[in-house]
Amino acid sequence: MRPINDKRRAIEEGGHQLVVAGPGSGKTWLLIEKIKYLLNQGVPGHEILALTFSEKAAREMQDRIDKEGGSHDLTIRTFHSFCYHFLEEEILDSGVSFARGMISPEHQKVWGITNFDDFNIQAIEVRNKGRSG
Repeated sequence: MRPINDKRRAIEEGGHQLVVAGPGSGKTWLLIEKIKYLLNQGVPGHEILALTFSEKAAREMQDRIDKEGGSHDLTIRTFHSFCYHFLEEEILDSGVSFARGMISPEHQKVWGITNFDDFNIQAIEVRNKGRSG
């Protein structure tokens, strides 16, 4: 049995994942391949959430998935866009008032540190061996 490479492992392993890699290492390609893999495994599109930092990457991901045969009711957004829309949709349950503004940076950090372990995120390091996609 030969060892599985980092990218293939990130695509095929289950659970929540955080991909940490440098510029040009293929993060967008990896996320697209992961989405395609999940869809091929029968995961309904509405159960897939793909988040990225840049609008460019989010658009590229959506365009590539659309070219593969449709969006399948996926949610592909930037972190900021997803959080904003989530609060907008769940404003009554969130306890956040848009009239008062969003949560302060200090409160964001405290909340993140306090709740990080609840997300059960598995970090997989993907080494940059040149641009592959």
